[in-house]
Amino acid sequence: MKPREGWLLLLAYVAGLLATGLPWVYHGWPLAGVVLFGVGAIAALALPRLWWKSPPARVLLLAGLIAFVATLYLSWRTPQPGPKDVSRLIPAEGKGSPYRL
Repeated sequence: MKPREGWLLLLAYVAGLLATGLPWVYHGWPLAGVVLFGVGAIAALALPRLWWKSPPARVLLLAGLIAFVATLYLSWRTPQPGPKDVSRLIPAEGKGSPYRL
């Protein structure tokens, strides 16, 4: 693998992580990740035919897959407070809280 291809895979991972900030979710699937995978698949089909210096099709397809998996991975690894977490003891703002910030 050439360094240029490694950078492409790294940027695909970062794009997948940034795509988790988009509120596009359909039945629990991040649509932004699916779109990134689709862009990688289309690029794998078209780019090697249009540009002779393009990365190989397998690298472009792998970049789309990495971007999709990154959206799932960040969503899976983000911690969620449990039912007995101390953050649940703080009342919501405007619900009679005696504390002012």
